[in-house]
Amino acid sequence: MADSKKLREHILKSGLKYKYIAQKLGITSAGLKLKIDNVNEFKINEVNMLCIILGIDDLNIKEDIFFDSVLNSIQHKW
Repeated sequence: MADSKKLREHILKSGLKYKYIAQKLGITSAGLKLKIDNVNEFKINEVNMLCIILGIDDLNIKEDIFFDSVLNSIQHKW
């Protein structure tokens, strides 16, 4: 699950429109918003492409946005 707030902040910082980002990902604007809101999940290739589009190349930032909740849930199970 993506951290919606952090992802939206990066999109806002980039100055890019949802429609443009969605087109680059090969999905609709509505589909992108559903993924950002965690109604639908991002595919790995979409996460990679989104990071390229937004200029996110720091692994820690990627993990923080896209994998932090997953890692936390795994840690809580142990």
